[in-house]
Amino acid sequence: MDVYFTCTANEDSSRRKNRFYINQGLQDDGQLLFQDLAEAYGVADDSYSVQAAFLDYDNDGDLDLYLMNNYVNDRLSAGYRPRITDGSAPSNDDLYRNNGDGTFSNVSIESGIVFEGFGLGLAVGDVNKDGFPDIFTLDMMPESYARKKQTIGGFGYIYYLNDAKYGYEHQYLRNMLHVHNGFVQGEMIPFSELGQMMGLYQTEWSWSALFADYDNDGDKDLFVTNGYPKDMTDKDWTNYKAELSGEDATVRKVIDKLPAVKVSNYAFENEGDLRFTKRNLDWFGESSSFSYGADFADLDNDGDLDYVVNNLNEEAYLYKNNTLDRETEAGNFLRISLRGQKANPSGLGAKVELWCRGEYQFQEQFLSRGYASSVDPVIHFGLSDMEIVDSLKVTWPGGDHFSLLEKIPANQKLVLEEKEAVSFREDQAFRSTSAYLFSKKDGVLEYTHQQEDHVDYFKSQSIIPHKFSQIGPSMQQGDLNQDGREDLIVGATNNSPTRVFLRQGNTFVETKIPGLTHLKEAPESDLAILDVDQDGDNDVVAVAGGYENPEDEYIHYLYENHQGSFSRQALPLASFPASVIRPFDMDHDGDLDLFIGARVGLEIFPFTANSWFLMNDRGTFRQENCMDFYSGMVTDATWTDYDGDGWEDLFIAREWNNIAVAKNLGPAGFRFQKIPEIESKHGIWYSIAAGDFDLDGNEDLIVGNLGNNHRYTVNEQHPLRIFSTRP
Repeated sequence: MDVYFTCTANEDSSRRKNRFYINQGLQDDGQLLFQDLAEAYGVADDSYSVQAAFLDYDNDGDLDLYLMNNYVNDRLSAGYRPRITDGSAPSNDDLYRNNGDGTFSNVSIESGIVFEGFGLGLAVGDVNKDGFPDIFTLDMMPESYARKKQTIGGFGYIYYLNDAKYGYEHQYLRNMLHVHNGFVQGEMIPFSELGQMMGLYQTEWSWSALFADYDNDGDKDLFVTNGYPKDMTDKDWTNYKAELSGEDATVRKVIDKLPAVKVSNYAFENEGDLRFTKRNLDWFGESSSFSYGADFADLDNDGDLDYVVNNLNEEAYLYKNNTLDRETEAGNFLRISLRGQKANPSGLGAKVELWCRGEYQFQEQFLSRGYASSVDPVIHFGLSDMEIVDSLKVTWPGGDHFSLLEKIPANQKLVLEEKEAVSFREDQAFRSTSAYLFSKKDGVLEYTHQQEDHVDYFKSQSIIPHKFSQIGPSMQQGDLNQDGREDLIVGATNNSPTRVFLRQGNTFVETKIPGLTHLKEAPESDLAILDVDQDGDNDVVAVAGGYENPEDEYIHYLYENHQGSFSRQALPLASFPASVIRPFDMDHDGDLDLFIGARVGLEIFPFTANSWFLMNDRGTFRQENCMDFYSGMVTDATWTDYDGDGWEDLFIAREWNNIAVAKNLGPAGFRFQKIPEIESKHGIWYSIAAGDFDLDGNEDLIVGNLGNNHRYTVNEQHPLRIFSTRP
């Protein structure tokens, strides 16, 4: 084995060159000799490298080199400048291609590695056992509320504006777990970022993250090292430094005041179903350190992974894994040692798949992991209580040959040789069969949403939890030209008109319709296509919503269809930002009535204007037939006869509230009904749908809440509350 060293900090570039020590074998005196041949190999890179990884990126059978660079000057300026995208930035990463003749060539630019950035720790592993690699990136988010306030200054909206202006991605000071969603028709679906939902997003100033099955239960757990001896993000120190500006204070005096971040490393047990549980105290005990690099390996060859941590100015930690001392029946394992060809003896890049009793596991053979660390080359699978592995498949680098074993007893170490692998036949080649219900279809609809950015936070309520503008696109389907096929209408935004797409064969063609497809005074938050006057053609009702306009501009309209052209008339209700429109024949007189829900009052969050019922009187909505009532911040609504009395009731999803139930009393109107099972479920409800999901003959409800992928800590003991004074 050879050794590649990265060098980072020296200002003299000649002393910052990376080293590549090539193993010269045993000498006459019985000692190993290593010789630095970085210059000869062409990899004496003098960038500010913090991590190196060898991989066969071009599948040509030899190992190439990727360098992660991280350049930081004395203190980076908070000012903005254009982003460097030509590969010339000091913090631009580098990719070196192995030429196969003992030399490497820098192919960073031609490979598209041209964007500057800063990188530290990351981990790659299949956390949900679907056969796709997931990516975990580290940052420095504290776990405690007090530490968050002590170190994080927050980001005003001006940062978002400047990020967009200068071409930067926005910065988030937390860990991210990007879960791979697979492919559809050969195109990769974007990753889903689930770090907050899984509870992995706040592990202090973190460095090395390592996925592995530490408890041998068949899924990958996560260990994270952290700590920093001089916390330059501390706000008290920042203020202290500012107060000394201009005084006769030495640099040493200022630096000595920096506080330390000395905390416990983190251990997370994978519980399955995208859930991790913190096990710091259970697995590591009481300890705090400045920990950086880390490694896992079965040091005592007992079948479970031990853990080694490199600490700054302290002895290293060596954690013996006691899993097999405690688990006699549910701690089975299988270990695989890969022996590749001469140019890649460790089989780096090989894909190893395991099937056992309907369970699937997947790993890739890469040694450079965590931060400035390399792990044991032996691949480790935990098997829980499974004693026989159904099958094991190794796809060797290059992807055209494989090894396959079946009926393998657990609790052993296998040695697999690449030279004994067999080539794929055409009928054995892996073919992706989509398990998705839908597939992507190009060329059906040519539409790109356009909406001008509006800064809601520049109004009087600067701490609203999210924006209420830029709510589109609203969209509705229905037959607008009486040809018996459903067309599409897309609501207007603050800089784009209402757009109509008529169905023609298997595509939709944009069509201008007089009186309908023009720019509106305010964005359209919802649309309904219905035959209001029962003349045989469909009309359109559009409600206005958002946060961009003065409140008197949120006027809601009926667009009446006159043989293909439309005339507009305002609905007989007050102007206010609305969210939804739900047509239904609520009085059973044969025509469609309307419910219109209010979203939020301008600058009076969390309060709103009233919502409305509009009764259809033979094709006309009259003010004397309208009823308004306070409903809170409406996000969605659905009609369903939940009690089977023959009158459909209205269920209303609301933000910072429970689900409201408007009981339909027929001729007697509506009354809000309290149903204990629903009344107690307060949430940030965003969507609601009714249907007989369990096929028992009555309609059920699916209601969408905020979910778990957020920064709030919410449970029965610590509910999420909002405090506000009435306007």
